[in-house]
Amino acid sequence: MALWQFDVALNAKDAALPAITDEGYELAPLSEMAMARANKFLMRHFGQAWEMLPQWSVYGSEGGNRFDLHLEELGGGTIAARIDARAPEHFLPRVCELASLIGCVLYLPETKLCIQPIREELDKALGESKAAKFVRDPHNVLKGKS
Repeated sequence: MALWQFDVALNAKDAALPAITDEGYELAPLSEMAMARANKFLMRHFGQAWEMLPQWSVYGSEGGNRFDLHLEELGGGTIAARIDARAPEHFLPRVCELASLIGCVLYLPETKLCIQPIREELDKALGESKAAKFVRDPHNVLKGKS
């Protein structure tokens, strides 16, 4: 993940908070139907996905705004958004729209909290993130002053 990117995971509204692991966090898989609806939505707004690895599809660019879909063997999977803090304007509404469409809240790994898929809440979380601090003042962030 680039310093200017902010991660958000889509967590089913009725699911527990993601489990914290040594590698980060582990989401409960979304249903096969939710994944199919997400794929349809993402294809309509972002075009064809590209394959990062088997069972891992990406809509968007590696260093910019993107959605990552990890497919499970049984048809479900997980979805995460990586927001480019340099240019989030057109991407944030899509994150909220997708989460609402498939019945999810937004899990913020940086704070380990969930927020509602509301643009203003996501804007606020992004504005307080390490990624936004880096975009505002990369020199001081790299020197560890921020």
